[in-house]
Amino acid sequence: MRKQEIVPVVGDTLKPETLREVVLACSVIVDAVGYGPGVPHSPKDFFDYVVKLKGNVNPNFKTLYIFTSGIMIYATGDRVDFPLDESFNPQPRDPLEMIPKKAIEDHILSSTAVRPVVIRPGFVYGGHGGPIASLFFRLTPQAIQAPDMTVWGSLDKRWSWVHLDDLSDGYVRVAHAGSVVDGQVFNLAAQGDNPTFGELKCLGARLAGWKGAPKDIKAVPVPESEGRVQNWEWNVVINPKKAQELLGWAPKHLGVTCEMELYYHSWKAFL
Repeated sequence: MRKQEIVPVVGDTLKPETLREVVLACSVIVDAVGYGPGVPHSPKDFFDYVVKLKGNVNPNFKTLYIFTSGIMIYATGDRVDFPLDESFNPQPRDPLEMIPKKAIEDHILSSTAVRPVVIRPGFVYGGHGGPIASLFFRLTPQAIQAPDMTVWGSLDKRWSWVHLDDLSDGYVRVAHAGSVVDGQVFNLAAQGDNPTFGELKCLGARLAGWKGAPKDIKAVPVPESEGRVQNWEWNVVINPKKAQELLGWAPKHLGVTCEMELYYHSWKAFL
């Protein structure tokens, strides 16, 4: 990390006092951990600690606090086929992740002790890919040899995507924007980069060695017991115009399908 001019910070957000000196020293704090089942992080508790520590330090110079949410908070259980902008108030139905996440967003945005911002990234690709890459690239040897493939859920659902580099640029632009971003929400995803799940599933599987075609992929309903997976069944395509017009943000990457092969080889190199 130091080779990239990054100073590692060692601490535990579940024990925010371990990060006290870092919090006091920083004028911009980014929570990129977010919230989700099994994630060892309490965004609300960490935010409240930051507010307690820095909220009254200098009322004329408030800390910029950026919370990372996500576009699946827009998944309301209804089919939406048009791009959603930040004026759409999400009413998520997923009690495991999205309803609590929306409550965290609201809690942070209501603060006047810091300068709060919420970023809702699209599905992120690039680099080693993270857990989402395995959804498309990880196949067993038996699955690679099989003539067909069965997947949970609909094949025609669409999600907005953004490359890691473009997303990082969005965060930097928010940090440099000054008071204009206070209390704002930003959708960050490349406009028009929203291929179907079936397209990505087929392309990823073929890169992994599968010889089938789109017609060989069969969809089955998501089991009712898989509540979190059911939340991912909805179209979520977002409109990034606010970030483009207010921040000058302009994604430079071609799109997830155009860069899927490079993405696959990067993911594989990290295994």
